[in-house]
Amino acid sequence: MGVVPAARRRIGLAGYLDYLVLGVPLGWLMWLYARVDPNVDRLPWAVRLISFLVLELLLVRQVRWSPGSSLLGISVLTPTAVEEDSQETLAGRSFVVDAFLKREERWWTLLLGVFLVLDGAKAFTRWMWFVPPTHVFGIEIASALAPTVLVVEGAIAWMIAWGVLRLRTWPVLGGAVYMVLSSISETVAWPVLPELIGRYTVLRRASQGLTVRTGEVETMQAVMPYAIVITPAVIAVWLLFVALRARNARRSGAASMAGAEQAQDHRGTPG
Repeated sequence: MGVVPAARRRIGLAGYLDYLVLGVPLGWLMWLYARVDPNVDRLPWAVRLISFLVLELLLVRQVRWSPGSSLLGISVLTPTAVEEDSQETLAGRSFVVDAFLKREERWWTLLLGVFLVLDGAKAFTRWMWFVPPTHVFGIEIASALAPTVLVVEGAIAWMIAWGVLRLRTWPVLGGAVYMVLSSISETVAWPVLPELIGRYTVLRRASQGLTVRTGEVETMQAVMPYAIVITPAVIAVWLLFVALRARNARRSGAASMAGAEQAQDHRGTPG
């Protein structure tokens, strides 16, 4: 498969994905260090951003790889003198993307992939601020085990995101099944959802150092159960469309490659 130069918008999106993905281990390290020095939690946001930018620059220049570029099919290359004159570079590197991926992806596949990376990053780190009430098919998980469940959910979200962004049929179909099961789990838990949501709201506000607003718990209890059940069901349908897109794209690519090989063989056959 060939490659084409990556657009700056794509490189910028890869940077955003790097921010989400790399923010997880950086957040874990800061959480661990905060157990020794609580002042770490009060580091200015700008200091954290600069730390990420330094790490990003090291990855691009020295490793020539980053999680965001990998998710988007971008290869980071060291350009030759001729390439430096003929195409744009960034941080002394050129960026190319798989031509098949660039041709076959759509804005709605990118949107879903980015959403899943964001959702996974939240699951990976939410427990560091407070442990939300967690359940599986209505059975509440002990608070000591809840962080493990959240980390597993984050990992699954990232695996599905990889399949979506790289147009891999089977991981996407597996993600659709997982989302259906998630929707069923929330439906089974419907009788206890208001109580779990009420506790979640109070814990979330406490972690922010805020008090619960008047009527906030009641509003969340009235709205959130529907959102919690419907959202994974909608994502499951979305994933089925992505899987169909990925399957058709792979078949079309295979057919085009076979046609090109036949044409080449025909030209090489003596008349």
